[in-house]
Amino acid sequence: MGLLLTLSYEAGWVLRFKQRFICAGQVYELSSVKDNWGRSELLNDWQEGGGVMIMGYEMFRNLSQSLRIKNKKQKKIFNESLLDPGHCCTFLFC
Repeated sequence: MGLLLTLSYEAGWVLRFKQRFICAGQVYELSSVKDNWGRSELLNDWQEGGGVMIMGYEMFRNLSQSLRIKNKKQKKIFNESLLDPGHCCTFLFC
């Protein structure tokens, strides 16, 4: 499951999932990673292993549009993970 939140709510949701929803599995926070290679690896891990991905609206918009991303491998990972994540991964807008 992926949660798309405003940046001000993101830290609170990460803490809430880690404390209350232990059965949710791994909790990933995309804003904690500062470069696109790390973000693509984190999204790939989330898509393969499951868990909860928490990211801001702006991060989702920027990565899914891929306007400033030059590397084809990164574009492919972002498109597969964010725009077509498969049947087991869903995004909730909060």
